[in-house]
Amino acid sequence: MYSFAVFKKSGIEPQACAVVYGIQAGLLPASAVPEFEEYMITDKQVDGVPELLIFEGSPEEATATLSKAGYVDDGRGCDILRYAILASLDSEGQELLDDVESVYADFGYPHDMEPFIYYMPSEGDSSTDDLVKRYREFLVSEKVRLGL
Repeated sequence: MYSFAVFKKSGIEPQACAVVYGIQAGLLPASAVPEFEEYMITDKQVDGVPELLIFEGSPEEATATLSKAGYVDDGRGCDILRYAILASLDSEGQELLDDVESVYADFGYPHDMEPFIYYMPSEGDSSTDDLVKRYREFLVSEKVRLGL
């Protein structure tokens, strides 16, 4: 399970769709609810929903509470959360590739990540440096594609 801190570490703003998706998928804890609401109030200057700031419940209750407050996954939550997690990784070399492989598994082995997964067949060089380069290129293209 990942923490809400992946958003800050990745340098992107937390988005409701990613938080909702993350909690539903078991990738973020239910404690992300008050963290997200605190971010919305503090950084985005929105009127808060007090029950979200003090939320302490199950993941099912978390997504229901977020939905009631108007926060839903618009279909982009998976990709945005995946980007945030990948961009928050701070390891290097083979350790980075191992961390990326864990994200690959956590997100159901998405095909678009295969070119930089060390055990997947690939065209061309499969050295650690080349795989890391492909991973970094993927991050750049995903950031653009997602409008982050």
